[in-house]
Amino acid sequence: MTAVTPRPRTRTRLIAIILIVAVALTGAYYALANRDDRPGIGDEPEYTTAEATMGDINITVTGMAPLQAGDTEDIKGALGGIIRRVFVQEGDQVSAGQVLAELENENVLLDLEQAQLAYQAELDRLEDLLSTSVAGSSAVRMAELAVETARATVHRLENQVIGLVVTAPASGLLTDLAVAAGDEVSAGATLATLLEKRAGRVTLDIPQDRMADIRIGSQASVITGPLPTVHAVKLGISDSSIYALRVGDLVKASIDGHWIGSGSNPTVHGEVVEIVKGEAFFDVTCRLPGVPEAIPAGARAPYIEIFPSGEKADRLAIVASGTLSVATDVWGLAADHLAGEGLPAKVVAISTEGKTDGKGNVAYTATVELISPVDGARTGMTAHASIPVGGGEAVDGVTAYQAPSQKLTTQSGGKVVSVTAVAGNQVEAGDVLLTMTNPSLMQQLEQARIDLVAKERELLAATSSDRTDRELRAQEIRVRQAELALINREEEAAGLSLVAGISGRVVGWNANAQVGMEIGAGFQFCKIINYDNMTMSISVDEMQVVNLRPGMEAEVMVDALPGKPFRAVVKDVANEGKFEQGMSTFQVVLEVEGAPELRAQMTANATIKVAQKNGVLIVPAEAVTIFGNGRGEVSVLGANGVPDPRQVSLGLIGRSQIEILDGLSAGESVVLGRARGGPEGPGGRPGRVITM
Repeated sequence: MTAVTPRPRTRTRLIAIILIVAVALTGAYYALANRDDRPGIGDEPEYTTAEATMGDINITVTGMAPLQAGDTEDIKGALGGIIRRVFVQEGDQVSAGQVLAELENENVLLDLEQAQLAYQAELDRLEDLLSTSVAGSSAVRMAELAVETARATVHRLENQVIGLVVTAPASGLLTDLAVAAGDEVSAGATLATLLEKRAGRVTLDIPQDRMADIRIGSQASVITGPLPTVHAVKLGISDSSIYALRVGDLVKASIDGHWIGSGSNPTVHGEVVEIVKGEAFFDVTCRLPGVPEAIPAGARAPYIEIFPSGEKADRLAIVASGTLSVATDVWGLAADHLAGEGLPAKVVAISTEGKTDGKGNVAYTATVELISPVDGARTGMTAHASIPVGGGEAVDGVTAYQAPSQKLTTQSGGKVVSVTAVAGNQVEAGDVLLTMTNPSLMQQLEQARIDLVAKERELLAATSSDRTDRELRAQEIRVRQAELALINREEEAAGLSLVAGISGRVVGWNANAQVGMEIGAGFQFCKIINYDNMTMSISVDEMQVVNLRPGMEAEVMVDALPGKPFRAVVKDVANEGKFEQGMSTFQVVLEVEGAPELRAQMTANATIKVAQKNGVLIVPAEAVTIFGNGRGEVSVLGANGVPDPRQVSLGLIGRSQIEILDGLSAGESVVLGRARGGPEGPGGRPGRVITM
């Protein structure tokens, strides 16, 4: 009997094995598909740290600019006429007050002669009236006028003498001191700038739909500069991917490590801070606070993941790439205001007329005044203001600080005997700033007092005389009018002589400025340039300008003269800066010691010695978040591996190092950034440490 193989049973077993493998593969697929790849989930955070150490810190400020002549004057003719005499030529050295050329203008000389004759005629007429009039009341009135004039002269001169001692009109910080002992100053000359010890102001534009809850007196807060900056990236996301995305959602970005000399691309974490509907896509702005400071704006972030958190999120990340930008960290500053980090302020004024931006949006300007003064703040420095509106999101923005200040001028001219004020020091109202002497003014005052006594005696004598009051009064007016006309003509005729206002060298002599040539008013003869000292003006950012004061020593190197340093000194530090791209810069003028080989427009590099401290506590600059007013924050890594934010007091601030005065001890580890890991951050689970 032939055996039969059971084939149907073998087929059944094969089908069962195939079904088991299929089920296993399907389970693995769904496990992978539903795996949570968001940053921080399953990853151990890893921190980059550095140790706070005792060391030396040296602060300098550098800048490059062309050299300029110390003083320059354009020599122009105030009048037209014929050139009759020329006393100098191209390249001559001249002194202040020296006559350079003379013009001839017959009309001007004729007008002067007629004015002289008219004045003498009116003066003779007045003398005749005085000698022949019989009306006693007129003589009394004349004497009264003479006494009033003499008294006014004495009062004016007494005030000028009092003005020889210059005092502070208010309390504040004295800057830009422009005089020294031995200087000759004229009446009305600017002496210094006083930054008053009063609260400063900022302005903020309020959209019209947020104006309903703003009133004069509304509470506000202000954070003064220098303001922190942050890296950000703006991405264009299609509407098919945007529906589950929310402000605050997590962002993970990979940065090209070549910018920081790293063999691998570092990963940083951030958040979505703004979603705006564009023309074709949604503009999604992501804030990336962990990007190293060395990476500039314009660098590419080749791989960015955004993790939507909305109700319809399918747990898949949005992947994109973009270009980094660096801007003021307005998002972080908004959180600082909510945390009470801002200086208290209030709204003191609101504009009555709105401004339109061209897109139909209308805004009104609110003026916000700080409750207390801010030490060291200058006009033009950046600031961030915030006004809570209607219990919702505050209206905030970057603006410029306006410090109350005034120019101090001299009431009287004279020679400076002593200067008791020091630029950069605080002064109180009534403090003596400088003292001048003016012997000529004192003699004028003494003579005026003598004249007053004589006029008072004449008034007593005139009470019994008979002079014609109306005629004398009218004639006095005519005499005065003729005198003023004569003075004007004399001043005009003085313009026929061209005089050097400064000492220096004659350059750029006009080829048409020859004897016999007829010229018009405003004709430029030449320039006078003084090369005894040179100047240069460099741009300094707001983080550095707070350390600069007039009188600081500097060293200048000129590209055309390598290896030869020139001495220099800070002459002026601008009080108002130029605000561009979220940062203010200030012009600093240096006076460079002159030398025969120096020429105007030579490229020069200045190094200003600001400050140096030895044996102080220092940390890397990237470990510190600067709040302003000498305050900041660091994250100290505890023994449990968890970063702990800590408030610290700041000393000298450099680009790479910062001095810590209080709040931190040597040997403690401060966090520079996160190398990788999830979003737990400070207060989360412990992480691994990479010490720098």
